[in-house]
Amino acid sequence: METSHYAIDNNGTIIEATRGLGKISKELGLTYFCGGCKKVVYPCTEGKIQVPHFRHEKAHFNKKLCGTNESYIHWISKELFSNFYKETLKFELILDSNVWSQNGINDNSIEIDKEIINLKNYYPNITVEQRNGEFIPDCMIYNYKEEKIYIEIKHKSGVSQKKIESGIPIIEINTFSEKVMERIIREQKLDTRGNMYTPVTIYNFDKFIYSNRLESKNLFTMNLT
Repeated sequence: METSHYAIDNNGTIIEATRGLGKISKELGLTYFCGGCKKVVYPCTEGKIQVPHFRHEKAHFNKKLCGTNESYIHWISKELFSNFYKETLKFELILDSNVWSQNGINDNSIEIDKEIINLKNYYPNITVEQRNGEFIPDCMIYNYKEEKIYIEIKHKSGVSQKKIESGIPIIEINTFSEKVMERIIREQKLDTRGNMYTPVTIYNFDKFIYSNRLESKNLFTMNLT
């Protein structure tokens, strides 16, 4: 991919091309780098793409490191998600009520179609591509009790069967462009109920224990032992 909508500035900050073309960026004399090959890229609107984007110099374009849509989308999705998650106080996971019957959790006296969990209340911390046992998840959210959920970014290839069989709760986000993660961040939620714009799949969420459904706002505890 010779052009992209995001790059890294010389302070290590993710920058959108529109900002890269802005007056402040020019006055600061910032330099921008490709997230794949780490070579210098330039914000522009020239050429066939008449919208702000970052462009490689052809002499510096490394097709192996940054020449595929897969690698760029995977990289930017992880970075956008982790940067936002670190700063926000609210990030919701919306679960279909059918999850409960599928996992042996059933309460016919309560008629609801969804559960909403603020993940930040339970998992305030996040890492990116940090080893966890035998796995290196794209992102991992966790708490001081070492309870965790893997966040995996899917563009073409999905979560491995071995990782699923580990029993660790996994949220897989199917990102076909930067716009998927941009929308997730804008809405501050992951919806597992078949949203075509932000497709999400969950694995091993039977690890969530139904707790004090009617009496507590703290609906869930984790049991990973």
